[in-house]
Amino acid sequence: MNETRKKISVAILARNEEDTVGKVIEAVRSYAGETLVVDGNSTDGTAEVARSLGALVKRSEEHTSELQSHSFISYAVFCLKKKKKQQNT
Repeated sequence: MNETRKKISVAILARNEEDTVGKVIEAVRSYAGETLVVDGNSTDGTAEVARSLGALVKRSEEHTSELQSHSFISYAVFCLKKKKKQQNT
């Protein structure tokens, strides 16, 4: 893994995207050192597909359209920092 890839984190908003979330994760894999999927209260297998491909999945009770704001970015950064802190302990 090159140094640039290690520094890039990709956050994906998803709600009921079981059929496509895997394709998106695969598409960013060569760029991302880590991938976060914020699952906007999906009722399908979105979270399971994302986890099976190694993404960190955080479930939000908000729907995706409500997450598309500055608060989403803050939430994604919080989740990634928390994951890194846990890895360092």
